[in-house]
Amino acid sequence: MSVGSSDSINSKKKCRCGFVAHHFTVTTPMNYGRRFYKCPLPKKQGRGYWEWDDVEFPPQAVIVISSQRRKLEAFEIERNRLMKKIADFEASAVIDVETITKLRERLDALEASVVEDNSKIVELRGKVFG
Repeated sequence: MSVGSSDSINSKKKCRCGFVAHHFTVTTPMNYGRRFYKCPLPKKQGRGYWEWDDVEFPPQAVIVISSQRRKLEAFEIERNRLMKKIADFEASAVIDVETITKLRERLDALEASVVEDNSKIVELRGKVFG
């Protein structure tokens, strides 16, 4: 049986082979959310015990649940896409901040050089014309 499910061994139902049956929740679209019991042994070793833990959903409920599940999955995909965009933007912003910092340092160095050059020019003028 290929049913996506989650397992819980908190149930007290016993399998026909004497072991406590595992309790699962179906995650496939057709029976999403339904609970069932299953023998804990592999198919070839167990006796094939399998039983629903609830009543079957009406067809309309299955359609609504499946539709809501698809919408949820679409929202999760969109959320992940937006989170990646945010991460990319933040990385870009960090690069911009680093670039601005480097440019500011270069500007400060150039301004210091200009001030030093101006001092030398004034000094040389004093020597030449003074």
